[in-house]
Amino acid sequence: MLELVVELAEPLAFALGALVFSIAGAIIDLTAVSTYSGGQTALALWMAFVGSAALYAGLFLFGSEARKRLAAREA
Repeated sequence: MLELVVELAEPLAFALGALVFSIAGAIIDLTAVSTYSGGQTALALWMAFVGSAALYAGLFLFGSEARKRLAAREA
């Protein structure tokens, strides 16, 4: 029973990480747009960079790893 919990916890942790990073990246990018509208170009560009990096981490790094681990568990 404990082995099953440990086996399920790892892909779920990666999926949760993907979700958190993706949501944070989207919020940061939306904030960057509103910051740019307010006239703070340098800050907006930095926020857009950070938001895009978070989106990349969430969707591609964590997301692909979660898919791999879930697929390996099902096989």
